[in-house]
Amino acid sequence: MKKFFLFVCAAVFVSVFLTGFVENKAKYMAIDLSSGEVTYMDTEPQEGWSDAYKTAKLVLRRIVAGTFIMGSPTNELGRFNNENSHEVTINRPFYIGVFEITQKQYQLITGCDPSEFVGDMKPVQNVSFLDIRGSEKGAAWPSNEDVDDHSFLGKLRARSKMNFDLPTEAQWEYACRAGTATALNNGTDLASIDKDGNLDTLGLYAGNGGLEIWKSKGPTTVGSYQPNAWGLYDMHGNVWEWCLSGKPGIRVFRGGCWRSRAGNCRAARRDGNCQGNASALYGFRVVL
Repeated sequence: MKKFFLFVCAAVFVSVFLTGFVENKAKYMAIDLSSGEVTYMDTEPQEGWSDAYKTAKLVLRRIVAGTFIMGSPTNELGRFNNENSHEVTINRPFYIGVFEITQKQYQLITGCDPSEFVGDMKPVQNVSFLDIRGSEKGAAWPSNEDVDDHSFLGKLRARSKMNFDLPTEAQWEYACRAGTATALNNGTDLASIDKDGNLDTLGLYAGNGGLEIWKSKGPTTVGSYQPNAWGLYDMHGNVWEWCLSGKPGIRVFRGGCWRSRAGNCRAARRDGNCQGNASALYGFRVVL
């Protein structure tokens, strides 16, 4: 994998047709990917997130604005020198996917599924930054926020009438940490960079089964592990998640994957690749 260094919301339901986005302070927002109907919720469903929220619908969590320390302390086990610790302020609230985009969701939007390891509720794989945003207008961020019409985000924007995108690195790490300042978002640090019990409950990685089964199973069904304090799943492991950050040519991804060692699944870990590269290790989640 190419290494590089870059310094870079009792439930209340209101359903409306998506003719545009008006900020709503409900904790959750769910979009029917076929009809374009949106539902706002102050709590998650009593029965939890059913399979529909991982296939036919797209559910997002509202994240409030705030300030956090991005990066890692110099004594964090597994630290890389591109994890400079610095204060970052998120000025505006945003919605972020509770789950990684699944194969069924991707298929409903684009009509295809490029994944190597198939399963409706597994994260979509084999998607590059350019597949998600497009190779023309979509490749130019941060000079503009446009995406290509034929890209995943172009089609999702057209169907929802909402300005979905990938998260920036700062949005991703802020959402992943959910108020923690430790290596993992359950408030713990690593005892080992290879296999670590503190990570075992948070996501699929090499040390808790990912490496042994990779030839036949790949990543697992989204939401199979413990969420963070903000109710977001698989921020550690499963698939690396593309972010906006980087520059045309090279883009960042975060979170580690099912084949990663524990050290590469830390909240501060930064990696990336050429924006046109696709792999069974790479997936994504969206923000609004």
